[in-house]
Amino acid sequence: MLRQPDLTVLLEGVNKPHNLAAIMRSCDAVALFEINAVAEKGALRRRPKASAGSRRWIKTRLHQNTADAFEGLRQLGLRIVIAHPRPDSIAFTEYDYTQPTAIVFGTELHGLTRLHQLDPKFVEYKIYFAHK
Repeated sequence: MLRQPDLTVLLEGVNKPHNLAAIMRSCDAVALFEINAVAEKGALRRRPKASAGSRRWIKTRLHQNTADAFEGLRQLGLRIVIAHPRPDSIAFTEYDYTQPTAIVFGTELHGLTRLHQLDPKFVEYKIYFAHK
């Protein structure tokens, strides 16, 4: 199977192992090559059996903080897109995925860090996945 090297996700603080496993399975289903994650403690809590098949095909790249992750993704030529329901967000179906893209998802409880929601130097597009 061919993988998509110019589409990835960045998980900012996703810490529940079953959510990480679900995200990995979804990324595998759409043939992503790798996922990126901010792991401030240097590791992700994973549920090995829940994502065992996906872990064979998807590389996980860890970053110490979100700013470093954004910089690394930009150096790869990726656009930074945050998944956040704001008035200036567009529907995820309206975004041009033919452009190299990194979609950023926040924590289960608090969402994205406030700095990255508001500062235009960090974010190029905002998308939402449900009705506003």
